[in-house]
Amino acid sequence: MGEGNLYLYADAIPKHLAVYLDTTVAPEAASSREAFVLGHGLPLEGYLKAGWFMPAYGLRIPDNKAFIR
Repeated sequence: MGEGNLYLYADAIPKHLAVYLDTTVAPEAASSREAFVLGHGLPLEGYLKAGWFMPAYGLRIPDNKAFIR
């Protein structure tokens, strides 16, 4: 059975706003693993991230069918 991954990163407003999409595409259905908007260029090199994303700490298991998820 075939399966593919689609990754999209676009600078909507260069140096200020970016859009990221990580989707698994399969013949039966598609599921989104990560989809978020990233606002950067804030004071003190800060950024704002909103949407559906995996945390940047702990175990990052991309398999949604894993027992521990």
